[in-house]
Amino acid sequence: MRQTCSDTPCGNPVWGTGKQISLLEVQTPDEAQPGIASFVPRPAQSWGDSFWQIVRFGIVGTLNTIIDILALNILLWHFPTHNANLLLLYNSIAYTLGALNSFSLNKYWTFQHRQTISGWELVRFAIVNVAGILCNDSIIWVVARILYPLLASNLLWANASKLVAISGTMILSYLGMRLWVFASKPQGRRLF
Repeated sequence: MRQTCSDTPCGNPVWGTGKQISLLEVQTPDEAQPGIASFVPRPAQSWGDSFWQIVRFGIVGTLNTIIDILALNILLWHFPTHNANLLLLYNSIAYTLGALNSFSLNKYWTFQHRQTISGWELVRFAIVNVAGILCNDSIIWVVARILYPLLASNLLWANASKLVAISGTMILSYLGMRLWVFASKPQGRRLF
């Protein structure tokens, strides 16, 4: 039987449920539509928390960048090159060393995840870092080709290319880590 307001003089019906609520009662969307709570996006943290998380990510990123650039320069000092393809190999090795440092610091300090390391978390981290290496290598390849005729020093040429690539890759890295690798698990049902 369909309910109308005349059926409930002191309240409004909750259509389709057979329940009645008072005009003074307030229902949250979760109460009005049970089961939808796991699909409703909620702010995970305050602006201040997000700000400090970005600061911590920047500190970890700076340390990773130092490891990355030091490893690249050690390779360039021991095996000098002006070949863009060899520079990509050196860059991939250096980026990987920085990424290895990144996992623990970002997991436990930046994003403050205390759960034990899961296999799926490692897979997501690897995917984000492979995407980061591909992005970094692509930018280095393009910039190295542009700078090659302009810079005679292989160290200056490689490091200038690397700095441009770092700035192009850091946003991808932060978003991948924040929104996928170390994302807070929603309460209730999981979509993936």
